[in-house]
Amino acid sequence: MISWHIVEPVTVQVDAYRQRCTGRAFTLIELMVCIGILAILLGLVMPSYRGVRNRARLVRASAQIHQCALTVEMYASDHNDLFPRAESNPYNCMVAWGGLIVATGYAPSQIALDPDFTRAGSRYPTYGLSMCAVYDPDLMVRHHTVPRSEWKSKDVRRADVFFPSQKGILWRWWNEEHPNEFARWCCPARNAGVVPPPFVGPVSMGDLAVLTGVWTDFLTDQYVLENDIGMPVESTWLGCRGRDRR
Repeated sequence: MISWHIVEPVTVQVDAYRQRCTGRAFTLIELMVCIGILAILLGLVMPSYRGVRNRARLVRASAQIHQCALTVEMYASDHNDLFPRAESNPYNCMVAWGGLIVATGYAPSQIALDPDFTRAGSRYPTYGLSMCAVYDPDLMVRHHTVPRSEWKSKDVRRADVFFPSQKGILWRWWNEEHPNEFARWCCPARNAGVVPPPFVGPVSMGDLAVLTGVWTDFLTDQYVLENDIGMPVESTWLGCRGRDRR
């Protein structure tokens, strides 16, 4: 016996399929909820990302400053144990030490010694040499300082550093987070009395150890400035006889 079945037209089947697929769409409220969830997740992830990026930058900067310290060490070993004194003015020595290192053949170029130099957006190198390495410590005693116009650099030997593990020799000048804005690592007096946002930077000590921290981490006493003397690492009280860490 033959049975007959009615087959729906293909167009009817397609229309039914389209209705099932398009009949349920996102409402505006559901869309807003999804966007809100994504925003929350992004807010949770971004701080972690920034933290990882900042730690990576700090590790890189610590490696670079350690390499600079080794270069200064090699220079001193070949020059009667003296730190590189590039200029007659100790402030200029803090800036120009890299030029002397290059000129004497201990680095092929300024960029090789300081890869971030062109990114600093200023005339300053990335890393500065402490004035304590090129200035008379007797003139870095409170009430015995002289005006900056009277500063004169002086040879200082590595052996003159009384506390190598506690005295900073090289430090990072500027904030890598804002390479186009020369935000110094230290201190309030450098910004017309306005305390700059602290940032963590590397400091190479006299024993070649590299420590990291904000400038206040290297302040061993109350912050007092006299003729630009008294800044941690940069112009520590007592000079090469002083300390930046206890």
